Amino acid sequence: MTQLFLLAVLAQNGGLLLTEYNAVGSQKWLDNDGVAACEGPGGSGCSDGSDKFFARRMGNGGDWVEFVVTEDHVDLRGWTVQWAELGEDDADGTDVWYGNGEVPQGQFTFADAEVWSDLRIGTILTITDQGTDTGGLDTDLSYDPCSGDYWINANIYDSELFVAESNIATPVPDLLDVGNDDWMAQILDASGAVTAGLVGEGAPGYGGGGVNSREACRLEESPTNSSGIFSLYDDTDNSTFSVVNNWSDLFGCRVYADLEVLQAGLREEYGCACTPLALNEYNAVDEDAWLGGGDASGVDDDGDGVVDRVPSDTNFGRTLGNGGDWMEFVVLQDGVDLRGWTLHWSQDAPGEITYDAFGQPVARPRQSGVITFGDAAELVDLDAGTLLTLTEWTTAEGGLDTTLTADWINLNTFDTSVISGTTRLLDGVEVPGHISGEWSVSNREFMVEIRDCFDAVVFTAAGEGSDRYAQGAVGSNDVCRLREDPSQNTTRSSAYDDADTSTFGGPNIWDTCGDGVFLTQDVSGIVAGDCENSTKSCESGNPLDLDGDGMVGFSDVLMVLANWGCAGNCPEDVDFDGTVGFSDVLLLLASWG
Repeated sequence: MTQLFLLAVLAQNGGLLLTEYNAVGSQKWLDNDGVAACEGPGGSGCSDGSDKFFARRMGNGGDWVEFVVTEDHVDLRGWTVQWAELGEDDADGTDVWYGNGEVPQGQFTFADAEVWSDLRIGTILTITDQGTDTGGLDTDLSYDPCSGDYWINANIYDSELFVAESNIATPVPDLLDVGNDDWMAQILDASGAVTAGLVGEGAPGYGGGGVNSREACRLEESPTNSSGIFSLYDDTDNSTFSVVNNWSDLFGCRVYADLEVLQAGLREEYGCACTPLALNEYNAVDEDAWLGGGDASGVDDDGDGVVDRVPSDTNFGRTLGNGGDWMEFVVLQDGVDLRGWTLHWSQDAPGEITYDAFGQPVARPRQSGVITFGDAAELVDLDAGTLLTLTEWTTAEGGLDTTLTADWINLNTFDTSVISGTTRLLDGVEVPGHISGEWSVSNREFMVEIRDCFDAVVFTAAGEGSDRYAQGAVGSNDVCRLREDPSQNTTRSSAYDDADTSTFGGPNIWDTCGDGVFLTQDVSGIVAGDCENSTKSCESGNPLDLDGDGMVGFSDVLMVLANWGCAGNCPEDVDFDGTVGFSDVLLLLASWG
């Protein structure tokens, strides 16, 4: 009976659960063959295996581990993570905790830092040993549920955050060493009690495949506070540092871990403004390519000369370029006024990815631009559920001219009656010869951010280029689309995914895999979420000039003071944080006169 009770306790995780770790060697590449020619800096071309955050690089970001917080208000101060790699015996002889000093091992304790005092449920916590300059990641403790950011990263060498030790002292002390030879870890609380038992390839209960030095190891289930030693951890040749894990089920269908169950309610508690307009879909098909690949007749998947499928768009059909550069958005609040709003897009410039002498990718130039909505009456008082598309190609070019209907609006960016202009930059410098109306979208890490007429961000940049993008790689024959019903809580971390069929101007459609059932996005039943309504008028004039006297001054400050503490859709909330307060006064003072 005592043994059964102990197993039941260890099967829990006490609020912190290991979900993934990187076993790729420092001279190895994710998913490469285990041959000498595919090691070192020259191994970049042996595979296309990549990590969702680190992309493709030698070492796959260095030694790192990933956890998920599975209970709310967890205080990690004084907690300890102990690790060991049982398949190695080259340590310096110091027994840190395991019982055999020849086995590489170590532990790190969460220091008495404020950031560890109150971790919220659903937080993804990653810990790295290499810094950004050497292919890993420096400490970044930013956390913002309102923008879809539930992730913090801490570097093990940040002494304000960790007290760490190991028995790996050559050539330099290695405070976190993660490998592929039966690595494992367990978690102890501040009292020294085990809160999460041993998991990983070296753990007694490991049931996954053997982890090699070109792989990671991950949890293959949605994390809960009951996940632990009996959960399935398995090897993988595609890792997902800082975002949800994914794996294939018995039917070969891609499954994504669900953290929304844990994170539900946080946006309401943080007083997040409702999302008024969200990205719904964008076309990444090259102008000389076909949706889904193939040619005009369709796609021959097995090379037998017979067309197996004919991917198409519900509006454009099957056309070269799939309608050109276009994006689709969905209005999520009644009464949205788009006059003066801007879309800020960016993507990598064309060209092959190159690597430096250390096997790290060389940053490509970044294309970017701004599309500014005009002052047309058609942009005023839009209803929730309205689909808004933007096209660069005209109808004559294979795209679509400006078209206005009751539940769908298309704006061609060369139509100056609805679009006041576009800009285009390369690494922040204006592109010579740019013609207003031009812009671009591709599969090269594209993302787009939405700002209102006051230049406040109302939708943080989403798309494959976002560091919160977690699903399929977008190819040059694909679109990227939201694979769920949109809501006023849609953010950049929502289920955006690649697809080889598209639905320009209509609700997104996707199959559930394995059962042949297709689901159609519901944009008609959008209701208020657990957030503050953020729709504000975009009438001309300075939004900081609250009394309309033509100048920001003392009378405007008095109006803020008179409405101190007002929450919701308050004109005096000039910084749009949901409450009239001190930060609004500071913003007025910064714009005095």
